[in-house]
Amino acid sequence: MVGAITKSKEHYDENMITTCQTKKRVAPGLLNFAASIVALLFASQVTAAVINVRSYGAAPDDSIDDSGAIQRAIDAAPDGSTIYFPKGSYLLCHIMISNRRGLTLSGDGPALSILKHHGSYSNIFLAMNSTDIVVTKLGFDNNGVEAFGGFIFYNAKRITITKNHFFDSNKQPVQYRDRYAWVFARGRVPNEDIIISDNLIEDLQLEIDFALRVRIEGNTIVRPVATAGIGIFTLDDYSFAQDYTIQRNTIVDPVVGGGGIVMHLDPPSSSYSTMKSFRIIDNRIVYTRNIGGHHASAIRIGTGDRTQASEGNVFDDIVIQNNVVYKDPGSAYDFRHSVIFGNSSTTANFTFDNTNVSNNLIYYNNTVGRRIVDIRQQGVNYIERNNATYSVSDDVMPPAVPTALTSYVSEPYVHLMWNPSIDNRAVDRYRIYRNGANYGYSSVPSFVDRNVQPGFEYTYTVAAVDLNGNESIRSRPLAVTTSGSAATEEPSVAGPTLTASPTTVAAGRSLVAAWKGLSSASTVWVGLYAPDTGNRSYIRRIPVSCYFGTQQPAGSCTFFIPSSLTPDSYELRLIDAAYTSLATSNRFTVTPPIR
Repeated sequence: MVGAITKSKEHYDENMITTCQTKKRVAPGLLNFAASIVALLFASQVTAAVINVRSYGAAPDDSIDDSGAIQRAIDAAPDGSTIYFPKGSYLLCHIMISNRRGLTLSGDGPALSILKHHGSYSNIFLAMNSTDIVVTKLGFDNNGVEAFGGFIFYNAKRITITKNHFFDSNKQPVQYRDRYAWVFARGRVPNEDIIISDNLIEDLQLEIDFALRVRIEGNTIVRPVATAGIGIFTLDDYSFAQDYTIQRNTIVDPVVGGGGIVMHLDPPSSSYSTMKSFRIIDNRIVYTRNIGGHHASAIRIGTGDRTQASEGNVFDDIVIQNNVVYKDPGSAYDFRHSVIFGNSSTTANFTFDNTNVSNNLIYYNNTVGRRIVDIRQQGVNYIERNNATYSVSDDVMPPAVPTALTSYVSEPYVHLMWNPSIDNRAVDRYRIYRNGANYGYSSVPSFVDRNVQPGFEYTYTVAAVDLNGNESIRSRPLAVTTSGSAATEEPSVAGPTLTASPTTVAAGRSLVAAWKGLSSASTVWVGLYAPDTGNRSYIRRIPVSCYFGTQQPAGSCTFFIPSSLTPDSYELRLIDAAYTSLATSNRFTVTPPIR
């Protein structure tokens, strides 16, 4: 049986309601019932507010369960409110968010505000039929959950999950059952408009099933178990997943049966399901020297078992492009099938239509002749080109981009914190940039800036550096404004600005183009140029929308450097539809491809 990979048939049931079977901080019976009624009445009579969970009886850093207090705080919060978790570790499970709109769950940072699983039911949160929910600056600890767990959504709309850390402080032996961080499960209606960005997930997996318009971007997922690092599954007949963008994520050591990134019929007999308009772009899947055995493909699409019949399924408009797969030369790991695998057959009865697999870079000492790309049952408009394989004898892979850069101001200092980065060998230090310039180093994922003036705005980014000097792409920028009035103001900059980083890049690799101050209403492009050439003489260009979403005044895109480009000095330019240059980046050096 070729390619037989299926998930456990045990899935969450949205009608399953239970409670944490642990001692509560508050009195039982009528007192709890009355407190809930009062909270609901209060929520109907007041406007949106910041609701501190400690005001409702939650007390961190002890051994008593906080579930009841946190549930009361959420029930008391009017729509549009922020549920605030001050720093500390809270014990909880199965907190319900049902039929709510506009709630934000926030803490003091993922290393400071920890929500730790405690109780008999596996999940930490369950959100049903809720809209406009934001979860940010929190740490989540699955704390030894053997199966499932995590934060579950059903029938969700407009959900943003950013700058969090999901981990397991009491990891159990790896089994073949899913262990979740975030899961968007199959309910009565599809999940819609989901953004998951700038998070760190360790020893758990991310799953987004049955959804429309999903963006998974800039996350780091380390040692996911069971089926996938990032997984999309049908779970039944008549399912669909459409308009997914999965880009700029790093997945490290996926100990899984499916793949680092997976979109599957599961069960394999699922029929009349659609997976359409997927963009799997600019991701990195890394296998370190710490992983061995024969596991899954880096990217896998199609069915979990090509010997099982299905009918009426559609796989259409799929782009797998500019991804990097790196297997450390010291790793004993090898792939069970091809590195990028599309699994189908005449029995499975579907084809991959309008599919483009191109410009992917594979760093892999392929001693057994494993196929790099193997898409079976290729359909109409199938494209496969420029997928390069390089043997590797040294550490050329930079660390993962640091995620969740946050701050707080304690006059007169600015305190920065971020999730730790991951490297295929070891992170040596972090480089801190302030206002675009190299500013300092830290050996830990935090930094205190003691040289700030009152009333100024400072923009920080952080990069991780490994023992070989390989430096990651910089984190997402964070603007911090100090309080008080200043004697002088920061100088203003007329027009947009554009930067390219890093300043040295190998042909066939990518850099980040970042811009600010863009006000043009017409389409603007980022173009690659040799210096002192005309604006129509671009080597390559992409829209500043990065092909997805809308053009923004400030943002960044991953820009792929063609592997055939002659080593030399180059620059990026912002160009409008009339080929007018709006901004020119710093110059950078392109070196020969890494072989």
